[in-house]
Amino acid sequence: MPTQSKLLTVKDRNTCKKVAEQDSGLAGKRAVALLALNEGKTYAEAAEQSGLTHGQVRYLMKVFNQKGMALFASGTPSSPPKPVSKPTPPAKPKTTRPAAT
Repeated sequence: MPTQSKLLTVKDRNTCKKVAEQDSGLAGKRAVALLALNEGKTYAEAAEQSGLTHGQVRYLMKVFNQKGMALFASGTPSSPPKPVSKPTPPAKPKTTRPAAT
């Protein structure tokens, strides 16, 4: 029976374990998902195990295939950054003119 190639190297797996243990945020969830996928779990199973959505796991794999483990170094956002809107200045009070007589 042929062996299935693993997603992560031993070094990558150890890094993911460390990130999963130390980070309760997005990076930790991503690490848990990668570990699950490395074990042969489906995207749905990895999503359930990690707390991510199925779409987030799909996105994670897209980024992982492009950047590899460097995705943890840059804190890759899960979605494109939203534009920052400038605060609107307070409205000037309207001045009333005296009525013409």
